[in-house]
Amino acid sequence: MTIRRFLVCFNDFSIDEAHVKSGRNLPNVVVSCRCVNVGLFLSGDMRRDVEVSIAAGSPSGMTVFSFPGRTLRRVSPDERSISFFLWKANMIAENLRHGEESVLPNGIIVRKSDLETLMAQWNPEKVYLSTRDDSKVVKSGKIHHYGLFIYDQGGWGLSEVPVLKQAVKLHGSHSPERFILEVNLDADYARKEPV
Repeated sequence: MTIRRFLVCFNDFSIDEAHVKSGRNLPNVVVSCRCVNVGLFLSGDMRRDVEVSIAAGSPSGMTVFSFPGRTLRRVSPDERSISFFLWKANMIAENLRHGEESVLPNGIIVRKSDLETLMAQWNPEKVYLSTRDDSKVVKSGKIHHYGLFIYDQGGWGLSEVPVLKQAVKLHGSHSPERFILEVNLDADYARKEPV
């Protein structure tokens, strides 16, 4: 199945049981929950052809939490549910070594990897990288709606990473959740256009 993947990159991802249970999550957790919600959930259904991944660390060593729409179960679109499963996934990640992965019973995939290995594993047909430099941006009508869409929330300097040198630049909205929403809406609109 062809899928649209979103990868949102953070430097730090702090999550703990007390914050999750009290509903007072730290900003990166709140943004991550919104990315999963906006990326996967439709009114009354889920986008089966979309996967949202949250990465923390750096391109050379990161923890990745992936929410694949095609196999995800028992996750609700609210912040409390998503943050609870992010917390569970983070506990699993603490016991993984670089190059290892684990799949939670509800379908969330937890990995310790580096960007180059992850890209080779996913093997996306096209790669898009958010940027705020409008002089390098392609028009949305020229994008392929399946591939890998990356938003650098942590200032990783991804445009300088060799494996992303050929990535197509897209306008990076002021927030990753907005970026995901715009790409999904653009894909929905393109599907409705007459051929």
